[in-house]
Amino acid sequence: MIPPPEVKELTANDYVAILTKHIWLIFAIFVFATGTVAFYDFSTPKKYEVKSTVIIEYEKPKITGKVEDVYQGQPVVGRDYYLTQLNILESRSLAERVIKKLELDRDPEFIHSPDPAGQLLAMVKVSQLKFSNIAVVSVRGANPLKITAIANTWTREFIYQDVERRVGTAKYGVSFLENQLTDTLLKLNEAEKLLNNFLRINKIVTVPDIESKTEALIESLKAQKAQLDTQIAEASKRYKNKHPKMLALTSQAKSVVDKLTEETNIRLALQEKMAEYGILKRKVETYKSLYDDFLTRAKELDVSKELTLSSMRVLDAAVEPKSPYRPRPFTDIPVAMLGSLMFGIFLSLFLERIDSSLKTSDDVEFYAKFAFLGYLPSAKRELREPKHRNLVSHIKPKSRIAEAFRNLKVSLIFSFPEDKPLRTMVITSSVPGEGKTLISCNLSIIFAQAKEPTILVDGDMRKGNLHKTFDLKPKHGLSSVLAGTASLDEAVTPTFIPNLFLLSAGPYTPNPTELISSERLPNILRELEKKFRRVVIDSTPILNVAEALILGDKCDGVVFVIKTGSTSIKYILEAKKIIDTKVKVVGAVLNNTEVAHDRYYYHHYYYSSTREKP
Repeated sequence: MIPPPEVKELTANDYVAILTKHIWLIFAIFVFATGTVAFYDFSTPKKYEVKSTVIIEYEKPKITGKVEDVYQGQPVVGRDYYLTQLNILESRSLAERVIKKLELDRDPEFIHSPDPAGQLLAMVKVSQLKFSNIAVVSVRGANPLKITAIANTWTREFIYQDVERRVGTAKYGVSFLENQLTDTLLKLNEAEKLLNNFLRINKIVTVPDIESKTEALIESLKAQKAQLDTQIAEASKRYKNKHPKMLALTSQAKSVVDKLTEETNIRLALQEKMAEYGILKRKVETYKSLYDDFLTRAKELDVSKELTLSSMRVLDAAVEPKSPYRPRPFTDIPVAMLGSLMFGIFLSLFLERIDSSLKTSDDVEFYAKFAFLGYLPSAKRELREPKHRNLVSHIKPKSRIAEAFRNLKVSLIFSFPEDKPLRTMVITSSVPGEGKTLISCNLSIIFAQAKEPTILVDGDMRKGNLHKTFDLKPKHGLSSVLAGTASLDEAVTPTFIPNLFLLSAGPYTPNPTELISSERLPNILRELEKKFRRVVIDSTPILNVAEALILGDKCDGVVFVIKTGSTSIKYILEAKKIIDTKVKVVGAVLNNTEVAHDRYYYHHYYYSSTREKP
């Protein structure tokens, strides 16, 4: 158990002790992880990986004039464009092109596959380098030469596919322009025919000459009229209106006006014809210009479709790999060794952190604040039959567990001064299942083996069954004596072990706490002290019922039993709070200890002084 920092700061030696304690766990994790990785690396077929990179450029190729306008269409811009190209790089159609190009459908690796394109796609992975328009095509497989060819063919076919798309678009553009040329030519011919008919019907040879002559004649007539008006004005000063000269000038002026009116009407009619002529002429010029433009574009597009370029290009072609990417034993095994070692250390520290049980004498003294009385090893190694373990010190008196009980006896005796020896003791624990009955029985046996008259009292009148351990069927017991239905002499029964007697729990009673609390208990204990050297009481757990506290208050001391590595410190501390102010605790015993030594904080070692003879 790792104490909280506020309780104790661990030192380097403490950490070493923790790791030493879990050394076999760390070693097992280390061997398992390293062995698994090594087995995998040396038994798995080698896998190789190659990479080819492609630059996906957005710029449109500039070939001739405005040809791009004809077949490029509206481009897809920004991130969507690159995502589209990446999806094309991972498309099934591209996989089928590669299979056809390399004839992979005849390859042994693909020949029996129900879906060669799907199998090939599983080998290929496409990714985009961050903050760039560079796509990476990765191919993995067992044959380095084959995957290199696949990677390079994959990128080339991607570019060829783009070129074919552009060429196909250009061809469609040429076909479209050819159709437009035919329609435009027909319209141009029709417009020219209408213009020619107009010129012929109106007998127009040269339009600019007619316009200039008409304009000159009108200007001349206007000048003559102005001159005549001047002469008439001067003549009117000398002559009257009837004068021959005035009449001659007036007649000339009228003739000029009539001629000017006639020419003006002719000019207006001519302008109407010229407007119609202009419409016909502009239509001819429009169709001719459109025809020329279509003809030029068709010729340029016909030439450029043979020179179509792709906006994608290979940056780095794939190179045949020299070493596999998986497995890599010289990398994987050291990583597994280091990782498993770190995991083992972390797991050891984690187990210690979550473990709140007590395992060493230091744990007992440091956390529970009990005096430490000794270690008691597990009885499972000595006796396999559970019903005989309570008598192990009698059945195997020279075993290590019997020696441990002798050490416990010595610790108990030395815990009290000679003038006030330990005569009556209560064996209890915080919760059931910690081995207090086993300790009560064997400690009583050890006292009896030392030729000290000892009585074992079954203080658990609820579930007590010590009489079964000694194969006895007493009619009376502790409940009988406390109830006054039997005397102490009638209830005490000798066992088959010399100097050891038993006072069983007695008949079932519904109120054991009231019986224990009666005034007869002190008298019974005094009588037992007079008749026996040691009185050992197997009591109930502290946290369950109150009998242990009542008995402990009337006895010389209480022995607290803790099962090693099992009972949570929380229950132990709760029990300690209850008994600290009520009874005198002699100390605590660590029961069911499986190890011969524990290096967590300090070393501990116990053994039998003499080996048991077979």
